[in-house]
Amino acid sequence: MFDLTKLWDSVYLFGTVPVDLTRSDTIFFWKGVILVAAAVAVKVFTMMRDESRSPRRYLLNRFFHLFLTTGLLVLLWAGFRFESIPLLSTRIVVLGLFLIALVWFGFIAWFYFREYRIRQKLWEDEAVKRKYLAKK
Repeated sequence: MFDLTKLWDSVYLFGTVPVDLTRSDTIFFWKGVILVAAAVAVKVFTMMRDESRSPRRYLLNRFFHLFLTTGLLVLLWAGFRFESIPLLSTRIVVLGLFLIALVWFGFIAWFYFREYRIRQKLWEDEAVKRKYLAKK
């Protein structure tokens, strides 16, 4: 079971980190690896399935950038943690990265609920028009 009480402990967040990697450090590392792998999967899926100017491709590219940026920054933090760099290897840094990613995801969700559906409907209507228009 996860022990979330240590997230409120100032020694855990700001204190000097032990030399050996702890369980939570390896979990953060693997989350970074999973985010980079998800970014690659989203990009491959986008390139294989969607047309170049579709709104869905635009939405999936936003997810690609979110996953890739967050994953690479978490992996960079894991490198700092492995090398025991004093200020950059504190756990508050990686939790701040995840908080920034959560805010970024909020903006993507806002785009999805506000603009994406309208753009997708217009795109589908234009696709029907292009399908039946004579090609020159």
